[in-house]
Amino acid sequence: MKLQASSSRSHSRDTSHIRGPALRRDAAHGAALDPRCYDYQSTVVQLTVTESPPHPLPDALAEVIAQRFRVLAEPTRLKLLDRLRDGPATVGELQKSIGGSQQNISKHLGVLLGAAIVTRERDRNFVRYAISDRSVFDLCERVCGGLRRQMGELESLLGGGR
Repeated sequence: MKLQASSSRSHSRDTSHIRGPALRRDAAHGAALDPRCYDYQSTVVQLTVTESPPHPLPDALAEVIAQRFRVLAEPTRLKLLDRLRDGPATVGELQKSIGGSQQNISKHLGVLLGAAIVTRERDRNFVRYAISDRSVFDLCERVCGGLRRQMGELESLLGGGR
């Protein structure tokens, strides 16, 4: 899968209202377009899904990727995602599962929501959060696999040096 980034300077375009993925087709190419736009310092990035990442990465795409890693680089958010893997949950349920204050859990859910990794839906008097981008689990599994390999290599080095 390839992500192509096109960027344009736009001081008047406000993308803060864009929250979740809505797929549409590009009439000219038939490619699926993800209209999630990210506005980083007035650079609007539109991602198009194709076959493999461009090399070298355009600056705008590198910033979008780095932002995704920054969102995921927080242990509380990883715990929230791990818990939400079991199914939708309210802030109170998440608080009981992973600990922390309600305010802290809500803050981290807001970051995940803003990055379109989770969704929220009103359920009577509660708001339920759910995973909207399951690809985060593929990334986590790859990272964990790499860590397991490194640990195995380290253990063999330490065990072999005795």
